[in-house]
Amino acid sequence: MIGFDYPGQGKTSGSGLNSAKFSDLSEIAKVVLDSYVLSDEPVSLLGWSTGGLLAVRIAQERFNPQSGFSSFSNRKIEGLMLIAPGVAVYPLVGDFGVVTAKSLSRSDDFSGSISPKSPLLFPLFSGGLLANSLKAQNQGLPAGLPVLTFVAGDKSDKYANTVQIKRWLSSDDNSSSRRLSYQCASGYHALHHEPEGISQQLTSAISLFLEKVRQQSSSGQWTPVEGPCRRF
Repeated sequence: MIGFDYPGQGKTSGSGLNSAKFSDLSEIAKVVLDSYVLSDEPVSLLGWSTGGLLAVRIAQERFNPQSGFSSFSNRKIEGLMLIAPGVAVYPLVGDFGVVTAKSLSRSDDFSGSISPKSPLLFPLFSGGLLANSLKAQNQGLPAGLPVLTFVAGDKSDKYANTVQIKRWLSSDDNSSSRRLSYQCASGYHALHHEPEGISQQLTSAISLFLEKVRQQSSSGQWTPVEGPCRRF
């Protein structure tokens, strides 16, 4: 698994999020990916929150040279894994616009520095994020593409609009049995940190999904992973 930090965050250089367009993140992802994975090797994209929206937009627009996401046009994408994806987001997230640990997860072990502390500090980037979330909702995903999605509770997720995301998933004309969708009704936005077996079920579902995608298994062979999160 290969990941990267936002511009100006963590160990990624740059002057910060306001200096970047949302679509620039796909360029960063491509550069990082090409450093570790051969260009003819197929990949699966996994994204949480904003990263989930990025994965969706790459899948939707990678063959459109005007979109800003065409850096992935020459690489085969064999699957998507979306964790509380920012396909639909609230204008004011977290605790009155501030990203806090207690609004992200119920886990006592959830700690560390949160950055950025508020999307309001990066209005240009946040505006691009909102614009792309609207564009994502108005498009489906490529036909036949295996997609694993986990969403949090309708009311407990203070970042992603779970109700709208479920509506988008169910209305996709290209949806098929190659899509596995789960809702963790009690889960907060950071599902990968959630207690009560949620993070464990998420991890198991991702491992099984990747295994089946790599084996190019038919959807009928995919076995749902049991746990507190239920399929929808």
